[in-house]
Amino acid sequence: MVQRAATVAGMVFGLAEPWRSRFLELIAQYACEESTPATPSEEEVLAWLCDEELNERVRLMLRSWTHAE
Repeated sequence: MVQRAATVAGMVFGLAEPWRSRFLELIAQYACEESTPATPSEEEVLAWLCDEELNERVRLMLRSWTHAE
């Protein structure tokens, strides 16, 4: 699962701005009910994306956004 999380995190951090920040903000909102940093660290995003449900949700959003397989 960590490898899959790393792959999805790499895809998110590989996005051009402003999309990277928007995706990171959305991931933070899905992952946390409390306030989160303006820009979460790669380590935080990787930890969040180890959750299978969140990982799948983000992966599908990325696929839709980038039209990737």
